[in-house]
Amino acid sequence: MWQKSGNNIVIGNTFNAIAGCDKTIGACSTLFNNAVNFHGEPYVPGMDKMLSTAATSNDLQHS
Repeated sequence: MWQKSGNNIVIGNTFNAIAGCDKTIGACSTLFNNAVNFHGEPYVPGMDKMLSTAATSNDLQHS
């Protein structure tokens, strides 16, 4: 638990644990078997790809 409890925790208390979602197609598919209801766009390139530049032949020789 990363947040402080509103009450004192003592032996015998009960609680409910709920699986979280990281909003990825992988979690939706493997953890919840529910990829058919995933409404994101997992195969669209992110900002890192949109803002990158093409490599030049000089860049390729130095790698």
